[in-house]
Amino acid sequence: MSWGVASHVHEGREAFNFSEWSSYSQDDQDKYLAAMCNLTRRHRMPLPSYLLIHRDARLTDAEIATICSWSEKMRDTLQ
Repeated sequence: MSWGVASHVHEGREAFNFSEWSSYSQDDQDKYLAAMCNLTRRHRMPLPSYLLIHRDARLTDAEIATICSWSEKMRDTLQ
């Protein structure tokens, strides 16, 4: 199981890494911020495989709204 978690972390960091945020172009930052909201709204994050083990990690509608509100505000700052 730990290999699966390590694999998810590795794959996730290859796709997007908050530690490298400042190195992304504004277009990429905008894309990632939009994806954060979109993926959570569609219940694609947290990953379904993660939720099998951590059922309490499921996001509420209010938490999803908070993520989307934050990501929209951050996207506005990029303009």
